Amino acid sequence: MAKLNEKALRKPGFAEGTRVTLADGQEWMIPPGWFRADGGADGTTRELTDVEVELLCGAEEDRPYEFVDVLVGLAGRLLSHNYRLTTADFATLLEFDGREEWSLSMWREIVKAIRGADERTYARWLSMTLKINGISPVGLALRDASAIANSLVTQGKAVPASQWVDDAIAKCERAEYQRMSRSVMGR
Repeated sequence: MAKLNEKALRKPGFAEGTRVTLADGQEWMIPPGWFRADGGADGTTRELTDVEVELLCGAEEDRPYEFVDVLVGLAGRLLSHNYRLTTADFATLLEFDGREEWSLSMWREIVKAIRGADERTYARWLSMTLKINGISPVGLALRDASAIANSLVTQGKAVPASQWVDDAIAKCERAEYQRMSRSVMGR
């Protein structure tokens, strides 16, 4: 099989993010995971399912094989934002072999890329609020970026920073509670 040309497969609107060496041995750019409740025109933004929340909150550490399909779906969705890839390309790039350290290491890096920075910081909320609404935070002064984000909140196009932080904490706490409940119940 011919090696994929990462640069040639880039789409217009290619988004910087985290470079991860995938199963073909090349570095590919995984853009930040921009997820929100009402979805988005670019296909990268949508509400997370409960299983995805569990994954992003660390549940895969206890049950890694339960999350393979979810993780492949998230990684594929984000890669498809940046690249024109076929189903066969995804199968090549996102290969999972739980017996091979290179595969496990690759997937740990993918999880880190999908999770991004600490999701509960003001800076992360500000950056995601702008990006989700099609505004690049690059080059904006903090004061201007904050004013724009607050305007988006007022217009109902973004959640307030305090709610976003509280929601993120609550989702992780719910995921942890469910994980503990399953553990106690022996499932």
